[in-house]
Amino acid sequence: KESYFLCAPLPLSKKIFLLNELEGQLRLMRVDPNTKLIKKIPRSTLEKSLTLMKIPDAEQASKHLLRRTQPLHIAQADDLLICPTHAGVLFGVERGKMAVRWQYRYRPEKTAPPRLPLWQAACPIVSKDRIVFTAADAPDIHCIDLDGKKQWIAPADKDLYLATVHDGV
Repeated sequence: KESYFLCAPLPLSKKIFLLNELEGQLRLMRVDPNTKLIKKIPRSTLEKSLTLMKIPDAEQASKHLLRRTQPLHIAQADDLLICPTHAGVLFGVERGKMAVRWQYRYRPEKTAPPRLPLWQAACPIVSKDRIVFTAADAPDIHCIDLDGKKQWIAPADKDLYLATVHDGV
């Protein structure tokens, strides 16, 4: 009850990773898919849950259309999971340890999110040693390195979504 699964599950190394919001906490969950799931995920099934952030009250999925309707696609680069939030922050999580390696704030903390998405949700794209992404709650295209450090930002030009990176472009 009042739990929101915000992405499709990502299967890796015989586990399933997914983003869930419960009581205002955004969590990355690692689940053993070999256990039967009936009605809800029992605690014994959940291998590990990592709280990424407390979502501000007005931005919680139950109250904010943008966060409820735009999926959070998890990307992967080796042992790094790239976890979007549509709440101003992108997280890099070390998959094996289920620990936050870095966080990248792409929208100032005190800036209110738009009511409607500025982009259609797209998975962060990993290309060589870079991550290119858009967020439904921010107007720009961002490029960061695998350590979460900003490389560049480009304004949107009435674009709808980020499609791909090809040959470094």
